Amino acid sequence: MLLLENFEDGYKKLASKLIHSLEWLSKNLRELKYVIKCDDDSFVRVDLIVRDLEAYAPEMKGHSISNYVSRKDSLSEYKGLYWGYFNGRAPVFKKGKWQEKAWFLCDTYLPYALGGGYVISRSIVDYVARNSDLLSNYNSEDVSMGVWTAALDAINRVHDTRFDTEWISRGCDNSMLVRHKQTPSDMFQMYTTLIHSQGLKLCKTDFTLRKYYNYNWNVLPSSCCKKNPSPEV
Repeated sequence: MLLLENFEDGYKKLASKLIHSLEWLSKNLRELKYVIKCDDDSFVRVDLIVRDLEAYAPEMKGHSISNYVSRKDSLSEYKGLYWGYFNGRAPVFKKGKWQEKAWFLCDTYLPYALGGGYVISRSIVDYVARNSDLLSNYNSEDVSMGVWTAALDAINRVHDTRFDTEWISRGCDNSMLVRHKQTPSDMFQMYTTLIHSQGLKLCKTDFTLRKYYNYNWNVLPSSCCKKNPSPEV
């Protein structure tokens, strides 16, 4: 657990808290390669995320994950990874707790990985830490991360449907790496199911509440995210 000194926590300080955390990680953890950022109501398969990072990062190309990921093949070699469930067409909130009064960049948020859970590489951690004094802080830390990394061409942005990180869960599938919006009882049930199945099953019962989408990196962000016509299996 990391306790930040001289920092008053609050929802509108999430981006600032993230920056302070990344600054500490950059300074103190020399062997750090990747950071998993998640919410406290997210259930995370750390074992599977580490497995895929060790096998495929930062290119994230592999037969076993090809059905889940979409990325923009622009470089033969990447210097970083930004991995999660992306949105490029999200409207800017004008009111409520997510209100962004200072937003002026675009009619929508810039493409970003949803904050229920995403992975960033050491190169992004160091970049944010080095430039923290110059970066804009928005109410939503995930939106902020999308803005901070927008100009970085050498990082691999990977959309993965195994990240169930939208504002409401899409259901439960045994392939999922992150499930957001889970209650303590939900998490206990998933943990118990994993233990009894020796890590093979996450879900007591598979079910679909909402359809997923694959991110199309070859079109403008406003057209990025069309829902898959078939149920998730």
